[in-house]
Amino acid sequence: HGHDHHEQNPVAAICLMIIPVMLCTGFTKHEYSKEALRWKGLYKQRTLKSLYSTYNTEFTRELLEKRTPKTSEGNFLLQLTELYWSAGDEKIMKIYDGLPAQLEGRLIEEEPTLNPDNTRKRLYRVVMTCCAADAQVLGVPLEFSTSLPALADKTWITARGKVAFELIDGQHFAYLSDCEVEATEPPEAQNRRRP
Repeated sequence: HGHDHHEQNPVAAICLMIIPVMLCTGFTKHEYSKEALRWKGLYKQRTLKSLYSTYNTEFTRELLEKRTPKTSEGNFLLQLTELYWSAGDEKIMKIYDGLPAQLEGRLIEEEPTLNPDNTRKRLYRVVMTCCAADAQVLGVPLEFSTSLPALADKTWITARGKVAFELIDGQHFAYLSDCEVEATEPPEAQNRRRP
């Protein structure tokens, strides 16, 4: 009796490999949990400086006006990354301070220790320079003079307010004051609709 009784059916073997992968990718939310966002740096201190810190020419309000688009209401369309890294550079902070700005990102609760009056939420974006392994989460507080928005955590929003800076544990941080927010589509959905 010299034949093997343990041969596998190739169709069954392929199904055993493919079906679990399809189930995992089809039913998994492709986003970070709150804990993963915290671990990736949502509330951490800044480590890099503004792109304008190493700008060859003198950074001025005129240069900002010339290079940065505005909304019809006069709000500067800033990138969250640039606002985040502007803090700490005295020249750039003077130019940005009080600037009417509009940012896009996702809304999440503010770190309780940074929100004693319960007037804040946080706007964040996940920034990747190479791959998901080097992803960093950057967040900017949003301060509301009225009640906090009734939007679920991780909702994509457009935020409008005035740029301000605060000193926390010896380090400057940017935030938006007098905020108004509205839910918006994720950037991928906006890009799909454009011709």
